[in-house]
Amino acid sequence: MFSLEVEKNGDVSVVRLSKHQVLDDLTVNTLGEELLGLADRPDCDRLLLDCSGVAQLSSALLGKLVTLHRKMDRKGKKFRLCGLNSQLRSVFATTKLDRFFDITDTEAGAIQALRLSLPRSQKRRSDNRKIGSFLSPGIGWQYHVAVGGIATQGGGL
Repeated sequence: MFSLEVEKNGDVSVVRLSKHQVLDDLTVNTLGEELLGLADRPDCDRLLLDCSGVAQLSSALLGKLVTLHRKMDRKGKKFRLCGLNSQLRSVFATTKLDRFFDITDTEAGAIQALRLSLPRSQKRRSDNRKIGSFLSPGIGWQYHVAVGGIATQGGGL
């Protein structure tokens, strides 16, 4: 059996796994349900999963973590992993999940990174503000440049 320790560190919910191996289906499913339940809580805008107590995990748990990340992202919340040992880091690199997840070495570093990151809903508001516009010569399109991208407006010739 595993134990899931959840602690609030200011505005960050820190989850620590205390099972050395997370491989069997019962553990993975139970853990997945617990983590997805945390993502639904209104007081959980920033979630950190500390894996420093985990030596191995199954591909099924990787799938649960992807689902959790997507759920947090859809809700405009932040999710980060920390404490992965070299073997787990290798698994994340091989599966390219190290590009999908935000991973930090230490819990303290991860908490700091989570606090510095804005929830997506706040980013979206700031990303859509207009910071300039120009008329492209020769094609007649007017572009409005915004943080995070370019939006076209107007018509062609």
